[in-house]
Amino acid sequence: MNYRLLTILSLVLAAFSATGLSAQSAKPTTTKSATKTKPATERATVQQAVREVEQKWLDSLFRSDVAALESAESADFTLLTPAVMLNRQAHLRTMRQQTRHGLPNSPSAVAVSNQSINVYGDVAVVSDVCSVTGGDSVIAAGHYLQTEIWHKEGATWKIVHMHITMLMHGM
Repeated sequence: MNYRLLTILSLVLAAFSATGLSAQSAKPTTTKSATKTKPATERATVQQAVREVEQKWLDSLFRSDVAALESAESADFTLLTPAVMLNRQAHLRTMRQQTRHGLPNSPSAVAVSNQSINVYGDVAVVSDVCSVTGGDSVIAAGHYLQTEIWHKEGATWKIVHMHITMLMHGM
C-alpha cells in the first residue's frame, strides 16, 4: 500500500472516530476502487458541492476573510503544516493578526490540480496539488500537497482538518 493511500485512510479513520462513526459503518459514495453505493448523478452533485465549498474556503483563506473562514471551519478544525499545527482559535487569531499588521496573504495565482474528492456519508476527503505563484504573500510560492477532511453539519459542509506540505523539487 503506498504512503499517500495509507495517510488518507488514517485521516478518514480519524474523522470517523471524531464524528462517532466507525470505519465499518461508513459506506463510500465514491472512490476509484470502491463499489459505488449511490447513483452517479447524486455522487457528482455531492462532489460538486464539496468542491464549491472548498474553493470558497480557499478563496477566503487567501483574502484573509476571517468571518468567512470562521463560518466554514468546524469547532474542532485543525491546520497542520510542516511548521505548525493550529486549532481553529489559533488559526483565526493568526489570520486576524496578519490582517491587522498588513501582511499580504494573496499570491498572484493559485491553481488546484489532480483533485480527488471521496465522500463517505457525511464525511468528504479532498486531496490535491495546489500551485501558488508570485504575489506579495506570506505564503511561499510553490507546489503543495493538500489533504482536507470535510464534515456535513446539518446542511452545511464544514472543514474539519487540513494538512499541507510543500512538494519537494523533482518529486
